[in-house]
Amino acid sequence: MLDATERLVAAFETERRLLEGLCDALAMQRAGIAADDADAIESANQGVARAILTLEEARRRREQLVQVTPLPRLRLVGGTPGYDDSPSEVQVARAALRAAARVTVQTLTINQAILRGALRAGDRYVQALFASATEPLPAYGDPHGVPPTAPRGVVVNRSA
Repeated sequence: MLDATERLVAAFETERRLLEGLCDALAMQRAGIAADDADAIESANQGVARAILTLEEARRRREQLVQVTPLPRLRLVGGTPGYDDSPSEVQVARAALRAAARVTVQTLTINQAILRGALRAGDRYVQALFASATEPLPAYGDPHGVPPTAPRGVVVNRSA
């Protein structure tokens, strides 16, 4: 059976691996956006959602583990500044988790900027598409070049 130190280290390592998986899903999301592949984007979005839910559960388990571990034991496991210069297993695992969290936040920030840009580009495309719809298409004009006498959009037969 694992002692408190081993369980805490395992919890930190599990969360770190989950964060790395989240980064992978975010990279897949960016690749889907770059390739304009809706299926890849949807698959990546589902992967991101699963990773976030799993991370939340892992964080809750770690918090429960910390709550049931006596405080003096955690201080000993975490190391005491000034007494021992070498980091404990828990400190190393915690530092690796924090580093993975920083990378994940950076990756997420990049994805948010890319998604905002894609949405703006899509909005501009739709605006341009509808703006061009208000101009008459040359193929549907009067074949004789005679301008219409009634303004466009007026209903001629109101009983229809």
